[in-house]
Amino acid sequence: MICFDLGNVIIECDVDKFYDQMKDFFSEEKYKQLIAMRDIIQTQHDLGIVTYRNFFEHFDMSLSKEKVDQILELWNQAVKPNDEMVDFICGFKQGRKSAVAFLSNIGYEHSKYLTKSCPELFENTLLHFSCEVGARKPTKLYFQSFLKEQAALRSVKSHFFIDDREDNCEMAQRLGFMTFQFSLKDDLNDKLKMKKMETLMNRYLFE
Repeated sequence: MICFDLGNVIIECDVDKFYDQMKDFFSEEKYKQLIAMRDIIQTQHDLGIVTYRNFFEHFDMSLSKEKVDQILELWNQAVKPNDEMVDFICGFKQGRKSAVAFLSNIGYEHSKYLTKSCPELFENTLLHFSCEVGARKPTKLYFQSFLKEQAALRSVKSHFFIDDREDNCEMAQRLGFMTFQFSLKDDLNDKLKMKKMETLMNRYLFE
């Protein structure tokens, strides 16, 4: 099975821009508190502990529903499927049933938004999202939960994992995955690397 990360591999992410936009919603003091909490919020969001809507409703009780809705709209705008990668993956999946899985650190809001806005990308694809698993990459627990799920389904024995982060690839390798490090920003226009990735995908699909 070919396993892809989403963020910075298939999905363009600009979370920094989102947090910069939050300056328009909060006082300077409140904004500093938000930035200080950023990593904690992201972790809890990815683990499915809290949604961004729930967080902002409680972070500043003076925010109107309209303001919270605006924040959520900006949060969803922070992620965008890359058209070239969508075409690449959809083309690869054509005629290949259950060939692709997405292994991603992602919260409920982005998962819902992306599956709705780009349904063709997620069709006939196994989804293993951190918010549903309750664990994040690069923890061993995250990858083990995926392998356990595959074993229960008596699925393929070989997994080829593509991610932009070295630490994620290293943990996957320890657990028996073949890996390939790839990032939209650095590698999309590298035709040789794209060709190598496609060649390896076709090789490991049938192992």
